[in-house]
Formats: sequence, structure tokens, C-alpha cells
Amino acid sequence: MPEKHHSSWRLPLDAYSSPLVNLAEQAENTLIEDCFRQDGRSLSFSRIDESTRPGESWNAAHRKLFNEPLASKYGYGNSFEYDLTIAEITRMRSLDEKIDRSVGAAADGLFDSCLDKSRAAIEGSSVSDPYQLAHSLAGVAYDDAYASVPVRHAADEWKLCMKAVGVPDLPDNPNEMPSPSIDALRPSGVDVVIAPGEETNVPPEERRVAVADAKCQVSSGYAAAAYDAEWDAQAAALSANADELERYKVEADKRVDRAKKILAEHSATR
Repeated sequence: MPEKHHSSWRLPLDAYSSPLVNLAEQAENTLIEDCFRQDGRSLSFSRIDESTRPGESWNAAHRKLFNEPLASKYGYGNSFEYDLTIAEITRMRSLDEKIDRSVGAAADGLFDSCLDKSRAAIEGSSVSDPYQLAHSLAGVAYDDAYASVPVRHAADEWKLCMKAVGVPDLPDNPNEMPSPSIDALRPSGVDVVIAPGEETNVPPEERRVAVADAKCQVSSGYAAAAYDAEWDAQAAALSANADELERYKVEADKRVDRAKKILAEHSATR
């Protein structure tokens, strides 16, 4: 069991969940590139180094973080998921867009065939996704945690704190923020993909509300109650499913080893 770490929202099932940089997926993409090349076609996926850290508003388990400093900087938006330069992010998105254009109707059959072959080389077992169990358990734990009495009571206190902020359609709990009126302050909404480097261009009213929200989550006890409840729910899930989770983790580790070998072999020949 890991130690609690509220600021990074570390949770018990993180060790069994998909890593920030999925080497098995990258090796799979490398084999797909080879398969396309053998058919006389060109396809290039973006690459992320294994040592890459999460962006500042994310943790290593792909979980979005929210606190006063982040709200002051990003409002209800967030940084890029990985801690990369603007140039690196731009290149990654450009490659992803090229893939979307390249794998059109004419290449769909080839892509599916190449994908099946690459997965067979990486998976090596009947387990299609070694992280699926952890993700499923985490989802149930999340629902249980946020339905618990302490979290619901803290949400009521949060709403009382937020009344003075002046949000016309204030929801009953923080998980429903930003409300539609705050989301509409951006032309395309908070969650739309924006150009690298533009993440901090936040409407002043959104920033004001987000900062107040973050402060109220702390002062009302909501942030602490939510973290503790989710931690306890995941800890119970881990205890009840420890053997099966370990079995899945062994398979995940084997795939990472196979992936590292494939990536090293391809790196040496390029």
C-alpha cells in the first residue's frame, strides 16, 4: 500500500493502472509502422520518452488535479498531460493529425490487420488489457466515495461557501463545475483542445470562480473528505482483489519487458 499524498491525489490502485507512458502501446505502434512500410505505405506515430513526467495539472495516473494555484493559472482548464515543450506538443499533435488523415477508408483494412499482428506480438496471452481490472475497480470506488455521507455533507458546505461567488447555475457539488454558464465563457467550452501555449489564456471571470471554488473545496472540508473517501474505497477494493490484481500486474510487467525489447531493437536499426 502506498503512502497517502493528497496534493498529487495518489491512490492505492495507481500501481495497477496504466502508466503515464505506455511502452507497450508505443511498441505496438512501432510494429504497425513496420507493417505499413512492408505494404509500401508510410505511417509515423508520436513517441514519448519513458522518463517524461506528467504536466503540472495531472498526476502519473492520468488524474486531473485541481487546487488554488492551478485554478489561478488554468481556471477550469488544464496543462498538457505530459511535461513537454510547446514544440514537442505541436509535433506530437501534427503526427496524430497525419495519422488520422493517412488511415482513411482505403487503409482501414490494412490498419486493422497490422493492429492485430502487433497486439499478438505484444500481448502474448488471453488478457486483452492488464489494466482493465484496476480501472474497473477504481471506477466503482469513485462512485462509492462520492456517494458517501461525509462527501455529500462536505458538498453541502461547499455550496454554502460558493453562494457568495455569484454563479447563477451553481450545482450541488464541485464535480459538476464548471457550470454551463462558466463553461460558456470560452467560445468552445473548457474542454476543447487548444493550441499549445494557450492553456493559460483564461477568461477573468472563469479564473475568479475557479479560484473561489478551489478555496471553498478546502475550507468546506470537501477536498479532504473526497480524497479520504476515495482512498478508503480503493484500499478496500485492493484488499478484496489483491491476488487477481497481482496476476494482472505480472502480465502487465511482461508486456513492458517485451515492449522495451522491441523498442530497443528498432532503435538500433534506425
